[in-house]
Amino acid sequence: MNNYAEIIGQNIRELRKSLNLSQQQMAEKAEISYKYLGEIERGVVNLSVEILMKISDALQITPDKLLQPKKKLNSTALEAQALLGELSPKQLVIALDMIKVLIKHSNTDN
Repeated sequence: MNNYAEIIGQNIRELRKSLNLSQQQMAEKAEISYKYLGEIERGVVNLSVEILMKISDALQITPDKLLQPKKKLNSTALEAQALLGELSPKQLVIALDMIKVLIKHSNTDN
């Protein structure tokens, strides 16, 4: 059986580190104490849905990303996701088009 508190905590820690955020910085973004964040990351406390939402908002991800059992999270993909989260809707459409072109041309090179 999975320990979901540990899974969530590990995912939060990995995502936080991929964004080069300290626990203090992350806690401030999520409007929680850094001590509580540390307990969450260690999986020693169960967090409320409200706190889960605050943390996922601070990480600029959907909460379901924190619930998935440990996978090797690709730091490059996480960095790209964070950068995409900073774009306006118009810029996001342009970025998506650019990614599609890149994939199309990368597939023809193989």
